[in-house]
Amino acid sequence: MGGLLYLIRKYQLFLLFLLLELVSFGLLVQNNYYQNAVFFNSANSFTGTILSWSSGLREYFNLRQINKELAQDNVQMKQLLARVTQKNEQLNIKPIQDSIIINKYTYTLAKVINNSTNKINNIITIDKGAKHGIKKGMAVISPTGIVGKVIQVKQNFSTIISLLSSKTNISVQIKRNGELATLTWGNRNPRIAKLNDISTNVKVQVNDTIQTSGYANFPPRLMVGIVKKVRLIPEKTFYEIEVELSTNLSSLAYVYVIQDILKLEQDELEAETLEELTE
Repeated sequence: MGGLLYLIRKYQLFLLFLLLELVSFGLLVQNNYYQNAVFFNSANSFTGTILSWSSGLREYFNLRQINKELAQDNVQMKQLLARVTQKNEQLNIKPIQDSIIINKYTYTLAKVINNSTNKINNIITIDKGAKHGIKKGMAVISPTGIVGKVIQVKQNFSTIISLLSSKTNISVQIKRNGELATLTWGNRNPRIAKLNDISTNVKVQVNDTIQTSGYANFPPRLMVGIVKKVRLIPEKTFYEIEVELSTNLSSLAYVYVIQDILKLEQDELEAETLEELTE
């Protein structure tokens, strides 16, 4: 402490000069439109460059994990295709020729440019927007499982409300028995969600696989997570179930945005049906 005071006393005139220079610069920028514009444009450019470098470094160090996940995803797709092909040959099933049924879902690859996991409602920003065919409500997945839904769309960017949100409400099912449930997120752990609406009459086991039910915008049988804890509360008719999410939302780099090309027709039909019933 004594050394610091000695340095201040020794260089007090120089420090005073620096302080006055900073005050003068601040007044100049604050009270002159041109200098203000130049300063903030330069600051924004510098900040953007730093963020770009930072994003590039994070992406570089995550490349090994990204490549591993993509490789695993490719292996799973090849295995699934092989099983389906073999089953069709055994059952002598002819391939479907209707291109609409075959291409019911289309996938758009997008890069994650911003992501949060420590808020009540966490948002992901991607580098694809309206001009790339992205629309509000589309489902979003990663190579390891579901991620969330598109909530806002601009021309070049979109935001996604992730599974880590108090507004999460995803229709899922237990793979082993097909029992339907609702997935929610109500805690601060980015890897744990809750499974609701499972009656105590249903047998739920630790390590049960949870997948999408096919309702809403998500295709059926997409990976969601694994049951990690099952607790029965006395005098309650539903379990308290914790699910470990298959996707690590803290380290997302790329995602797939899914478009259901028959969704508009389905929505119109359901709306017309409801309108007819209320007449």
